[in-house]
Formats: sequence, structure tokens, C-alpha cells
Amino acid sequence: MVIRKIDKNKTSNPNYWNDIEILQNALNNKEEVKLSNSLKKDIAYMIENSLTEHNYLVAKLLIYGQVTKSILMNFLFYVSVNTKIMYNLFLDNPDKFCGKFMFNITPNELPKLRTYFTEDEAITIEGKIDLENKFKKIKNITNGKLELLFPKSFRHNIKTNPYLKENTL
Repeated sequence: MVIRKIDKNKTSNPNYWNDIEILQNALNNKEEVKLSNSLKKDIAYMIENSLTEHNYLVAKLLIYGQVTKSILMNFLFYVSVNTKIMYNLFLDNPDKFCGKFMFNITPNELPKLRTYFTEDEAITIEGKIDLENKFKKIKNITNGKLELLFPKSFRHNIKTNPYLKENTL
């Protein structure tokens, strides 16, 4: 197993989390937002560096419904434009990250990556994170493996997410 050291705070913009807070406020107020190219670059960097060997698999627990490639990208975008605390928790302890949600997330609640990035930009990010491989792992992971990786979250989410009940052990 290869573990990579991630600098959780490295972006080209030292004010990344301040800019993200402004973006969050706009999103919460349903305001239309146009991202600067430099902020897009920083968000793309944070998405690329948000992935560890298994943390993205919590999407299968949290998302209410089938996880598609598009929904997985929107989930990773959501993590990268959330708070610094939640982003770091996703990196360091995905089981605890998942436990912070009282309810499952519906795909409609996630911000849409392609609303803020062009198709070419989105495809570039997808390639850099090897989205196809990540999606295959999410699609094929068993409940038994999810329970081993995220024991606390699994016990909660198996009760609230009927899509997990369909997944064989």
C-alpha cells in the first residue's frame, strides 16, 4: 500500500479557504457565481489531493441513491468547497467525516461541478484523479468491505440508506 503525504493547505492561493467561504455563502443564498480561473485551479488542485486510498468510498454510504461518475465528481467538488475542517476530516478520518452528517445526501443537494467548470476542465480533473477506476471501486465494493473501512458510519447508514441494503455482503 502506497501512502502519499498530502499538504492539506497547499494551493497557489493562501486565501483559498476565505474564498471558499465567500463561495459557500453565495451558494447558500442561491446566488449565481462565476469562479475566477485561479480559484478554479485551486479547487481542481484540492479535488485532486482530496483522495486517499479509500476515503472517497464513503460516498457510497452518504449518497442516497446510486453513485454515478457524475455524482462522485460532484461529491468530491462538494468536499473541496466545504469548510477546511470538513476537508481535513475527509482526508484524515473519512469514517468520522461521514458521521458528521445526520442524514444521507441526495444528489440534488450537491453542487454541480460542471456548473462552475467547463466540460474540458471537468474532463481534465476526471483524468487526473482516475475517475473511471474510482467509480469501478465504488460500484464493486461490498457492504462487508465498507463496514471494515468505515465501521461507525456503516452502522448508521445501513439503517438510513436503502441503496446499501441492495448491496450484497
